[in-house]
Amino acid sequence: MKQLSIESEGRPVEVLQLILSENGQELSLTGIFDEATDIAVRQFQQAQNLVVDGIVGNKTWAAIYEKAYSFKLKAKSDFLPDHDFIAEYFPKNCLYLHHTAGGARPDWTIAWWRNDNKDKDGNFRRRRVGTAFVIGREGLDGGTTFDGKIYRAFKEAHWAYHLGVNEGHTGHGADHNKQLNQQAIGIEICSYGPLTHDEDTGKFFYEWKTEAGIQRREIPEDQVCTLEQPWRGFTHFQKYTPKQIEACKELILSLSYLFAIPLPERTYTPDWFEIDQDAKDGKPGIWTHANVRPGKSDCFPQPELIDMLNSLHEAAKDFKLIPDDVGFESTETELPDFPVDMRAIQHYTVDLDDAEGE
Repeated sequence: MKQLSIESEGRPVEVLQLILSENGQELSLTGIFDEATDIAVRQFQQAQNLVVDGIVGNKTWAAIYEKAYSFKLKAKSDFLPDHDFIAEYFPKNCLYLHHTAGGARPDWTIAWWRNDNKDKDGNFRRRRVGTAFVIGREGLDGGTTFDGKIYRAFKEAHWAYHLGVNEGHTGHGADHNKQLNQQAIGIEICSYGPLTHDEDTGKFFYEWKTEAGIQRREIPEDQVCTLEQPWRGFTHFQKYTPKQIEACKELILSLSYLFAIPLPERTYTPDWFEIDQDAKDGKPGIWTHANVRPGKSDCFPQPELIDMLNSLHEAAKDFKLIPDDVGFESTETELPDFPVDMRAIQHYTVDLDDAEGE
């Protein structure tokens, strides 16, 4: 967020007024930093033992997002332990879309992150890899309990190493690549991703490697997206569901609004999903993991996803956050410490073992 003070105007001022009003201040959402906003800011600064000057700089923004920000965004909180992410505020300027390469349940993905901090001998290993949000999907059995449901793994003002980039990927050094992770809010969409097609049976499979060899899981044909042209070596993917895409759109619009992340006016095409120098350079906007990592397929150019991306710029113009939206009450049973079915996504963090560059 940019620095604000008396007579500032625009969306960041409106967001400031919204957050402070939700925190008990009586403010109108005018988008103009008026005398009432100045008084509210000074009162907040005094309560947080900050310099009381009415200027909303990085320290005041950090305190606002840490102490006053409380929006649910229709998500269920399933927070990771502190050693699985970095619990410090960093200004955001972009959103990154991923998919899990795993099952339908967002809680399983978070459970994987919660339990992947051990090496092969059972010793603790710090692995702060994850995203703030995970969006569930329809199950392989057609179950819709988690379809379009959003889970929150940590506060979106915080960050984790979700990109796994190094100098070979971006052409930039460690400090720049660390910042790429810090300045982005990550969103995972549950999907097995690229699939193989058995021409003899006509069936589709998700495959992964284990010490015992290649494992396979059949994916129902009605959950398969077949691209007109192969992408990243695959033609078939487990498609993102309509409810996932709609939930992702609303989440993108909400986060863009709350963190003043630009959604540029551009035309998204399948070519956009390839490596992008602007993404590697840390330019603001919305990106996918595939924009900075050549070996990744998240997210793939599904036509419905492209349509959603192309709708964002116009939708953002009139978007208003509903402050009192609430999280949902989930109906799932309690999970074991490590869901066996999630062994299918072990590779998710294997190639990110050195993601922190430390």
